[in-house]
Amino acid sequence: MQGGIALNKNPEASLLIENMMSDTLNLIIEFENKQSSPITIYLLDKGKKTRNKEYNYKIMSGQPAKAIFTGMYDPVSLPDPIVPRKPVVDTSQQRNNNLLEHFCELKNGKPIYFNNMPVGEKCKTPMPAVYLGFADQLMKKAQSDEAKFRIVESVCLNNCLSTSQLVTLLNYIDYELEKLKLAKLAFPGLTDPGNLNELEKSFRFESSFQELKKFAGR
Repeated sequence: MQGGIALNKNPEASLLIENMMSDTLNLIIEFENKQSSPITIYLLDKGKKTRNKEYNYKIMSGQPAKAIFTGMYDPVSLPDPIVPRKPVVDTSQQRNNNLLEHFCELKNGKPIYFNNMPVGEKCKTPMPAVYLGFADQLMKKAQSDEAKFRIVESVCLNNCLSTSQLVTLLNYIDYELEKLKLAKLAFPGLTDPGNLNELEKSFRFESSFQELKKFAGR
C-alpha cells in the first residue's frame, strides 16, 4: 500500500511497481498472516544515474519488515513490432548461437546446463578448462550470493571436476557453510578425490576440515 492506495488486491510473491517519479517509496507491507509493517525504500545508487532504471528488492518479514537490495538494471522494452520482419539475409544462426560449447545454453538469459557426467562410470577426466571461463562469465552477471551458489551447484551437479577446479569455483562463495555443502555435493564427481589437502585450502575452520574428512571416508 502506498499513500493509502493498495498496489495489489491479492497476495503475490512478486510485485512490479512502475512509473515511479520520486526517489523514495513509503510503503506498508501486509503479509499473509495479516501482519503489516511500514517500509521505506530509497531508489538511489551513489555515483550512478537512477532515471530509467529497474530496481529489485527482496522483502523479509519481521517487525519491522526489511527490504534487501538485490540489483539495479536497465529496463528492457519489448521490440516493436514484437515479431520483426524476416531479414533479407537469414542471420538466425548467428543470433541464436547461445551455446557455450557443451557447458550450458542460455535461454531467456538463464543458463540451462548440460549433463557431462559419464553414465554408469566414475569421473576420470575433469571438465575442459574453458568451462571455468564460462562459469566466470555467469558469475559476473550474478546479482546475489544465492545466484552464485546456484551456478556453482549446477556446475558441480553436471560436470566431472578436478580438485583444483572445485577450489576455483568455491572461491566465488563467501560463506564457509555454503562452501562445505558444495564440496560435499561435488565430491562424488571429483577425478582426484585423494587430493584432500588442496581442497582444505578453501576452508578456514577446523570443524570444516573434520567434516571434509568424514564425507571423504577418512
